[in-house]
Amino acid sequence: MISAGLLVGLLALAFGIHAGDIGYFVDDSLFAQLYHFGGAGALVEAMTTARVLTAIPYLLRFELLGLGAFGQQLANMLVHSASAGLFLVLLTTLLPRHNHFCLLVTALFVVYPVVATHLWGAFIGASASMPILLLSMAAMVFALKNGQARGRITWLLLGLSLTLALAAHLMYELYFGLELARPLLILKLSRRHFSRLRAQMRWTLRQSLPFMGVWILFLAWRLRLGPLVLGDYKVSEWAKPSGGDLVSKLLRGYVELLPNAWRFRLEELVTRNEEWTPWLVGVAAGGLVVTAGLLVLLRSTSHAPDGTRLAALPGEENDRLRITSEYALICGFGLLVTGLGFMVLLPTTYGFDRYFSIQSRVLYGATLGASLATAAGISACAHLVTKRPWIVVLSVVAVMIGLASARHYLNQLEAVRATEIQRAVLWQLVWRAPALRTDTYLIVSIDPDRIGEWKVLNTHFEIVGDLALVYEQDRTGDVFGSEFLSPDAIERLGATGLAHVDRAKTDPVSFDRLLVIRYEQGCLKVLSPRMPLPDPAEGPLRRIAVYSNPDNIVPEPEGKVYPARAAVLGKEPTHGWCYYYEKASWAAQREEWDEVVRLYDGARALGLEPVDPVEWLPLVLAHDMRGSYAEAGEVASGITEAAPNIRETVARHLERLSNESDRGGNARLAVELNVQAALVRP
Repeated sequence: MISAGLLVGLLALAFGIHAGDIGYFVDDSLFAQLYHFGGAGALVEAMTTARVLTAIPYLLRFELLGLGAFGQQLANMLVHSASAGLFLVLLTTLLPRHNHFCLLVTALFVVYPVVATHLWGAFIGASASMPILLLSMAAMVFALKNGQARGRITWLLLGLSLTLALAAHLMYELYFGLELARPLLILKLSRRHFSRLRAQMRWTLRQSLPFMGVWILFLAWRLRLGPLVLGDYKVSEWAKPSGGDLVSKLLRGYVELLPNAWRFRLEELVTRNEEWTPWLVGVAAGGLVVTAGLLVLLRSTSHAPDGTRLAALPGEENDRLRITSEYALICGFGLLVTGLGFMVLLPTTYGFDRYFSIQSRVLYGATLGASLATAAGISACAHLVTKRPWIVVLSVVAVMIGLASARHYLNQLEAVRATEIQRAVLWQLVWRAPALRTDTYLIVSIDPDRIGEWKVLNTHFEIVGDLALVYEQDRTGDVFGSEFLSPDAIERLGATGLAHVDRAKTDPVSFDRLLVIRYEQGCLKVLSPRMPLPDPAEGPLRRIAVYSNPDNIVPEPEGKVYPARAAVLGKEPTHGWCYYYEKASWAAQREEWDEVVRLYDGARALGLEPVDPVEWLPLVLAHDMRGSYAEAGEVASGITEAAPNIRETVARHLERLSNESDRGGNARLAVELNVQAALVRP
């Protein structure tokens, strides 16, 4: 009879990979983004949803092949259907006389993800689970009809399934260096010297303990340092590549939050998601009970009363496939230890509609299992197709290590580049806003053309965690919140407060605490109702700018030291145009007009020029408020010549300021600009 380890692993695979992969990964990853957005939008979503780690392989896999949204979804469906076929073929091959049992396990394999996905969200199962359900049923009928599972067709299906599974996992399972771990496991675990189940279980457990220990430590690290939502405090999601940054964050930001983190998670599990708690606990307990029952059943059917192991399938084939049990058993342990815990804890932390935050963490356990199962398949096939399987195994190991090393090296280069860009932008914010009120709520607008440049990407945890350290916010009071500007986020702006993308934060935000930051053309800009916006900025940005309150920026407290700022931001970059613009904007907010002129004169002396002509505006205001109307008009004319499309916008802005001021220079300058605008109208 089949080894208990194999079916424990396969069942864990069913509960972990199929439910996690289909339930979360398919509709919550690039497949979903490609399906919903397609075309050029896929590139942006690829960069935002999965960073460069998975963007390049998926774009190569789909975009360059010219597949549309339907083709991409179809490819996804076929890959996962192949995994279902692999499960069934292996099961019916190893248990040719137990078709009813195969049918029962297959039903669990197919039905569980449908139930689980609909439990967490209806739309998840709609586009992925149903097609895979149908194809899996078709594969099951074929496999059961050929109960002995012999012949070339069966082995062809097995090989195809393994090939597709290998191709799929080479594309997207990158977490925790699994590409490097998997080939080492192939080498480590490809031994066939087990005669008794007891020896097999003891050896497998001993081999898996180091991996389980490392994995548990990694899980604890993620729960401790991951994106936690503790009241109003957000913690950075991804530690920077530099070791110094990581040490600084460990000491300054994260360690202090550990006790509150676990308390908060327990409170969330019991209170905030009270209606879901029985379901979540039931799912976890049910998986453990079913797995334990199956293990007992297989133990009773695979051993004689004296403990001697029975051989259910005579011949060399059974011996060759026995190696699969070692991999599957480790896969099962890994999924049961980590996968179910993630499924229970993460939805209570992020809310059930935060699919982007949930999917990557739920997949940690599933990815581990998938990696080990793929290694098992490679080794099993190698023993089946050649008399020298080590040649095949070592070749695969070499290829996978080479691919993994090259990809991780490229990823590291991209991470370093993105980190430097993010630091440059944060330095601009520090220059513009020396200090912020502790209850400031940031709304960040990022140009889609530059979104790939800033590592904050699709989540706001990174930038907010960095800001909390940069500004050394008081952890006993209210601290930063954040949003990234999107049309649906703007639609949720109501009369009583701000409804958040972050559902875990339920307290409304006062509108006078909002600060809107725009990082699009040129330097970073702090928006306000008085700041001109180009006409193309109609819509969400223009609507939200009226709520931005620059008064949330305050002077740096005298004698205040920011020890974490240097660690997070690194060495202050060379002072370019953006330095002078940000400093001048801060001086203009304080109405220090002489300082504004001095800063711009310094930039001109260095030959610096802006990318965005509107960045001359603080100098126009400074000259005008000092009574230097000729100089103000000269600079304003330069703005309108460089960017005629914002001429009327600037004129309206200056005219509005003149109505708020006792001085008349703004009005005269505005009239002049309006006359110029009228002359160029078609």
